[in-house]
Amino acid sequence: MARKPTDKQLFKMKNEWLGQFYEEVKPKDFYRAVFPEGSFEREGHPEDEKCNGVLTVIEGKRRGTILSLMS
Repeated sequence: MARKPTDKQLFKMKNEWLGQFYEEVKPKDFYRAVFPEGSFEREGHPEDEKCNGVLTVIEGKRRGTILSLMS
């Protein structure tokens, strides 16, 4: 019976598969594509009724990662 791949192996396999079909983009470029300039609610203007986003960059051994939250 074949062994199940480890999480690390699955992560590598997933990234290799994605690399065949998609080009890698920088986190900030991805975020700007999802949230274009002017797409957020202005501070103190709830009547805009627009989304607000949160950008979190994790640096260190791992590449920058984007997590976005919309309200």
